[in-house]
Amino acid sequence: MDEYVKELGKVLRSFDTGRMRKFVQKHKDMYSKEAVFCFENNNDSWLLGAMAKMVMNRTDMSATDRNIAMAILDAMGWDYEIN
Repeated sequence: MDEYVKELGKVLRSFDTGRMRKFVQKHKDMYSKEAVFCFENNNDSWLLGAMAKMVMNRTDMSATDRNIAMAILDAMGWDYEIN
């Protein structure tokens, strides 16, 4: 599990939606079918917002990572919490 968490952190810090889709596909057994469907079928804008929310809600992200995530979410008009 520790390796999964580290790998996810690296993917989230990249803010690369293609990388995130590959990560979810690789670890699809860790996600619900609905979550996998959302990651695979929503557009890049939605996925970038979801990634930014994940960055905001992790305790191991740097201030720089959080600032990038805040800027993404602010530009999208999204809040910072995962609902």
